[in-house]
Amino acid sequence: MCVGESDDILDRLQAGFIHLQKGQSGGLIALLTEIETYLQPTSMGHELLFELSIMRDHILHTSKDEPSFESLNRWFFCEWGFNIVHPDSMTGENHFLPSSAFQARQGHPLIAAIFYQHLAKDLGIPCEIINMVDTNIIKTRLKNKVVFIDLLKKGEPLKEEHFLEQINTCGHRRNIDLLSPLDILDGPALLRVFLRRLASLFRATSNKPALIKTLSAKLLLEPANIQKLAERAILWRDVGEPEKALNDLKRYFAFSDKAQAPQEIKLIFYELQAFQMAARPELLH
Repeated sequence: MCVGESDDILDRLQAGFIHLQKGQSGGLIALLTEIETYLQPTSMGHELLFELSIMRDHILHTSKDEPSFESLNRWFFCEWGFNIVHPDSMTGENHFLPSSAFQARQGHPLIAAIFYQHLAKDLGIPCEIINMVDTNIIKTRLKNKVVFIDLLKKGEPLKEEHFLEQINTCGHRRNIDLLSPLDILDGPALLRVFLRRLASLFRATSNKPALIKTLSAKLLLEPANIQKLAERAILWRDVGEPEKALNDLKRYFAFSDKAQAPQEIKLIFYELQAFQMAARPELLH
């Protein structure tokens, strides 16, 4: 995987973030596939929205009445046969990247929830992902009543006591700590969760080029995130890009007090400065 960054695709990601914040239909799926293409240039992610629209049309055509959760569940879990992979069983990023998961018909609970929500909303079915860490619980309304369904149980509505049990067991484990487990995750929040988990996956597999790209996408969203700037700087240094590493640390210190920075970061900064001066002695004059 090439580490170098393309200005063109980063510009597209930036534009995608803006569309997502405006609530554009299909914006999250489109943006996730752009990120996948950024990570894997041979990805067929650009076809994903088209494939999902074909699914929607099939569900509409085969539904006897108005589309419902029953018809969506039947298609999603039985006819299409999507299988949700437990995060502990994942051995690589393909279960987490949308077009790869789509082609394999199996993926992480977060990707399953995003596909499911996209189809539901396209069919006019109310559907929201809530802030529980496993992202397998969907909030909807059935017969004017709020209902929570469990994607790990093929879209089965949860009985109240079972739902409360999940909240009591896992409610302290949230995707976004500032929100309650029952709060809805909108498109930008889901994107942040996706990028955070993707970065964790690449850290676990020591995939430094992919982690650099993931952090670059995250820094488009949060340009003043000094922790991510420092992490990317160290990675740039590790893959032999000292100039990029130094530029990141200059940005880091533009947002923070150098005196308060961790000693490791300061030492790396001085090391990179010395390297730059040795390589480009004209900077001394």
